[in-house]
Amino acid sequence: MKIVKCEVTKSGYYLDSSGYGKYLENNKDKFPVKAYAFASADWHYDHRDEKCPHDAKINSITAKEFLKNDSSEIGLTIELEGAYGGKVEIFYYGVQSYLVRKRKTNWPLGESTHGEWLIDEITISEDGLLSHEIALSDGRIFIKFHDCDFKFFGN
Repeated sequence: MKIVKCEVTKSGYYLDSSGYGKYLENNKDKFPVKAYAFASADWHYDHRDEKCPHDAKINSITAKEFLKNDSSEIGLTIELEGAYGGKVEIFYYGVQSYLVRKRKTNWPLGESTHGEWLIDEITISEDGLLSHEIALSDGRIFIKFHDCDFKFFGN
């Protein structure tokens, strides 16, 4: 990650998003309105808020290809089960690339999971696209896209 820190420690993880707000504010004019609203939401890094993706579990990752204005486009949806219940859906539009890296689940033994959502950041890449990097306890997700939106469904 460029701004946010996510490191494995002996006792778990070191997560630090303290510099991210300044990055977002300095680059606000480069972000589409919806993507900026998601990335900069007060609840995004507030682990006590039910909308915060931290500790959420991935229910599904769905990629769909469709025609838009006579050309093909990829949309991606990530559906999360929130740490406090509820559901969050993140929709990515104009996806140019994505990669899901999954490593072997070490705990709980015998299970296979993406793990919990630890932390994420959306940045502006060198080609002007948005780049969302998501750190999971058992993997990482990288998405390059034009815009995104989200919905929260409470308990």
